[in-house]
Amino acid sequence: MLDALLAVYLWVIVFSFLCWFVTPTVEDEKVRLIKIIDSLKLKQARQVASKLGIKQKRNKKDIPKLELISEIRIKIETHEREVFQAVYEVVSPIR
Repeated sequence: MLDALLAVYLWVIVFSFLCWFVTPTVEDEKVRLIKIIDSLKLKQARQVASKLGIKQKRNKKDIPKLELISEIRIKIETHEREVFQAVYEVVSPIR
């Protein structure tokens, strides 16, 4: 009886390990947000930047797209909810 109980117990442990091993990881919300921000076009990046209050000109010249995106990514660290909302307002086709 004890051998059968031990065999079932070990089978459950092995099965749960295999389930854990083959289950794909769920992406973190922040990682998905960063991927979306990295794929923004210039116009979308400017719209997000304006919603977040990020300056778009320096010395009367437009800031390049990569700099805008890096500024938005920096803003994620302090204001994640605001960035999330601004990005999805711009990216979302339904308005």
